[in-house]
Amino acid sequence: ADNGDGTFAVRWDDPDGGPETERLEPSSLKKIIVFRNYTVGDDVRALPPDDAMWYPGVVSKANSDGTFEVRWDDPGDGAPVDTVDPEFMKKVTVFKDYKLDDAVEAVFPDDGIMYPAAVVAEVGGGVFRVRWDDPDGGPEESEVPAKAMRYPPIPIDR
Repeated sequence: ADNGDGTFAVRWDDPDGGPETERLEPSSLKKIIVFRNYTVGDDVRALPPDDAMWYPGVVSKANSDGTFEVRWDDPGDGAPVDTVDPEFMKKVTVFKDYKLDDAVEAVFPDDGIMYPAAVVAEVGGGVFRVRWDDPDGGPEESEVPAKAMRYPPIPIDR
């Protein structure tokens, strides 16, 4: 709130042992705009409750209270879905326009490591079939979601 003397009264969401309110100069403030127009199917990075790490997921439901259900790409030992406030979400744009024979790096499903591959087909729903450059005794091809693929870096000649 504006104190009328060029300062503002700020109430902290999490004072972490400090004062719950404080007087601040305008130079100490920054306006934050929180994106709230997520829709079901949006790829996001989000902060699950009781965790300090951001993880990839997909919006699975918009709740009436303005929060969203996020289904985690890899929930590990945690819940497969959490309710997340939009303040703790960031929309991710996933490139899904790979073409036949594109050279890519893709995450191998068995070990989670990226390896060189080539796109051999679009399966649908943002999933592609890739042929591994060096299958090393494993399957020659795998289905990989676009969010687990990228174009290889371009080397810089010096």
